[in-house]
Amino acid sequence: MKKSHFFFLLDLFIGIVFLSLSFIRYYLSYYRLLIFLLLFLFLFSYQFGFSKNNRRYIYEFIIIVFLFYFFYFSLLFLIGLFLGFQRVLISTSFSFFREYIFPMILLIILREILRYQVFSFSDSFSLTVFSFFFFFLLDLVIPLHYANTSSREAIFYFIAIRVFPSLSYQILSFSLTKKVGYYPLIVYSLFFLFYENYFPVLPLLKSFFFSLFHFLLPFLFLFISSIYFSYQERKLSFYPLPLYFPLFFFLLIFSGYFRYYFLVVGSGSMEPVFSRGDVVLLDQKKSSYQVGDIVAFHNHQIIVIHRIHSIAPCSSSICFQTKGDANSSIDASLISQDDIIGKVVFSIPYIGYPTLWIHS
Repeated sequence: MKKSHFFFLLDLFIGIVFLSLSFIRYYLSYYRLLIFLLLFLFLFSYQFGFSKNNRRYIYEFIIIVFLFYFFYFSLLFLIGLFLGFQRVLISTSFSFFREYIFPMILLIILREILRYQVFSFSDSFSLTVFSFFFFFLLDLVIPLHYANTSSREAIFYFIAIRVFPSLSYQILSFSLTKKVGYYPLIVYSLFFLFYENYFPVLPLLKSFFFSLFHFLLPFLFLFISSIYFSYQERKLSFYPLPLYFPLFFFLLIFSGYFRYYFLVVGSGSMEPVFSRGDVVLLDQKKSSYQVGDIVAFHNHQIIVIHRIHSIAPCSSSICFQTKGDANSSIDASLISQDDIIGKVVFSIPYIGYPTLWIHS
């Protein structure tokens, strides 16, 4: 390993440890984080030099940012026409600006300048991974301390609203920083900062769609940028397209047309085996069911996931008495084998909350 690579990794490692410790014990306010970024930027520039901002596409990309936000607000307005609008309480006090908005403006500027410096010297895979992880932690270190983590659903809500959009923004900035410099990304982030805190009217988006909307926006901007680069450099680039293949695969799995089928748990009647918001994998192959099997079945146009408590003969075929593990009594009605959709193979915690948010 080159000596410069060693010190680069050492700087990032110290920064990652420092940010990680703040997750455990909160000691980084907005202004303390600013001091930390200033010191880190000074140390990094002292060791490796200060790289001048790339101005090759700067004006074009600032125009792209403005056009992108014009499209963004137009789309919000159209969504509001169909779903309705809601008023948002905003604070116009000077104390709110001084304690939150002003330090956030400085944090965004410093963050993007530092990101450009770091990625300008990230010439290997290990350096790039460490750099990416450092800025990902930097983006979450303060929001985590204001998050509600009192329940599993609240934790997943934080992940969906904060972690996933932050991850998509890191991918966007990682892909564009070296080519466009830090000015366009500063403008992009400042737009979001003022929109989220000073825009008085928003469409009635449910939590799931709000999270999905803000997760996909950076990829949309990245796709627009790739088209621009393709035009400028006469090279066609479709690197965002592979992101759609996992989405297509999961849509097929959730469709129910295959033997194995994912289903979201909507109640806590089977705790502690699985809880509300978990996803279970069903084996839809019709086979013999035994006492103790957990099955999903139709019951008055709803799907219930309970354990087979006993087997009883009935007029048509074998019938089953079911019971939820968390329930004190068995289910009121018997079910036949034709009512059973499939047997639960295993469960995955948390990931079904977006589906519950859609139907809530």
